[in-house]
This record gives sequence, C-alpha cells and structure tokens, in this order.
Amino acid sequence: MRAEKRCRSLIVLVALACIWVSTNVQAQSEASTNAHNLTFLGMTPGQVFHVDGFELSETVDPGSGLRRDFIQGPSDAQPREFYRHGRGISVAFSSDHRLLLVDDNYTTKLSKLVVVDLGTLQQTDVSSNAVQAYRHDANMGQRNWANARALEFSPSGDRLLLVVEVTYLDASTAQEAAKESALFPPRNYVVNIASGAVRESYVDGVAPKQWY
Repeated sequence: MRAEKRCRSLIVLVALACIWVSTNVQAQSEASTNAHNLTFLGMTPGQVFHVDGFELSETVDPGSGLRRDFIQGPSDAQPREFYRHGRGISVAFSSDHRLLLVDDNYTTKLSKLVVVDLGTLQQTDVSSNAVQAYRHDANMGQRNWANARALEFSPSGDRLLLVVEVTYLDASTAQEAAKESALFPPRNYVVNIASGAVRESYVDGVAPKQWY
C-alpha cells in the first residue's frame, strides 16, 4: 500500500515537472518570437486592416490577377496606392509609422523585401544586396535558392536587420538536402534602408542584441 502511494506521488511529481518544462519552453518560445519589433499583416483582396489610425486594403483585377494595395493615414483625404504585385504580400510598419515594409513572395521560390516611404511612396528593394552577399559568402551554387526575412528596424529607422537563409536546395533526396543545408547556415545582415546596401555582415551568423 505504501509502495503504491509512493508510486502515485512519483507520477504526480513527474507530471508536474513535465508541465513546468512545457510552460517554460512555451514562455521562452514566445519571448524569442517577440524579440524583434515587426508584426506582419497578410494582405488579402477585400479585407481591410485598421492599425493605429491607418487603413490598409487590397484589390485584385479578376482578368489579369494584378493586385493593388492601398493605405490611408490620419492625414490622407483618400487611400493611396503603395504597391502592385501578382501573388501575395504581407506588410509591417516601422515603430514611427514612417515606413512600411513589404514582404513580396513574387515567385514560388523567390521573395523580396521592399521598404515604402509613406511620405513619398518611394520604394526601395532592401533584400537583393543581402541575398547576393549571402550567396557569395556561402559559395552557393546557381541551382540553390536563398531568401531574406526582415527581423527589426533600427530605432532611428535608417537600418534594417535581416536574416538570409536557404529556402530551396537542388537535391535528389531528403538526406542529401539535409546534408547540404548544414553547409549553408542562416546569416544576419544589416542593410541601409535608403539604398538597400549591406552595412554589416555577421560571419558567425547572428547579430548581437544591440546590433544598431
């Protein structure tokens, strides 16, 4: 009887330990997810987003499939078109709402990041130079593909932290792909928002917390 009681107590302790570990891992995961300052919205034709006084919307031409995206701010008399594309985008504001970052998945294998200045609606490709630098740094073959993801604007809004990673490998088996992917670890880059030029490349792959 005593042994049975001891066994039950042990089961309860193990269960509590598992719950604690699970909660801890979840909390750490959430913290890492929120470590950067970008929140993306997936634009969809007919759907309207309201964010901090801004209204974002998208239309699609049923004949051509061309999608047009609009924004109307607190001081705008009417919506202004800020982007055109053919597949699908998601967008994120800078913290001062001066810039809009567009993540454009323009082909099945390739994407690009474009910053739109909301004052002038001028667009700047901020990912191509970083991807090119990664391909050179990693000595990637022409049949492999890499893309950039945006992580964080600098507080001054003049730089953007990116991570570039392999998204497609020309491999015939899963084992071959896994082996090849180990040769191309993700790497962080800091780019100039005005030009898209690479300002910093982190050889060890990861930018320090105070990268700006």
